[in-house]
Amino acid sequence: MDLTDIINRVVKLDLSNWRFNSFFITTDEFKRKGLNVSFWENEENWASISNADNITVGYLWNKYPLLFIDSRYLSLLSDTFNENNDLTIISADALHSDLFRMDDDLMILFDSYINLNSFTAEDLWFGTNSK
Repeated sequence: MDLTDIINRVVKLDLSNWRFNSFFITTDEFKRKGLNVSFWENEENWASISNADNITVGYLWNKYPLLFIDSRYLSLLSDTFNENNDLTIISADALHSDLFRMDDDLMILFDSYINLNSFTAEDLWFGTNSK
């Protein structure tokens, strides 16, 4: 799945409301759904979402309104998620498989090396988590 257009669109949004309001509303919604959310304010750039068995369900980017979610959990996304017009949702059958790519010119967005020709949602999470 080529994410070039998605990433280009997301980084051009007005993020003032996302970072200080919508991000936390979204993480609270996951918690209300009974999922675990791991996010340390001012220490992480992503929230990791997992189920009771500690299996990763998704990754929510604090810097940009982008959610990677395992497609088996899409049904958990309620109208609250759909009302957040800024949030871009990318679902995949496996967040740990090399399913994604984007153009090399987007490397300037990332301080660490990510193979943009083939990467996982977990790679993006790991490579940008402290940025």
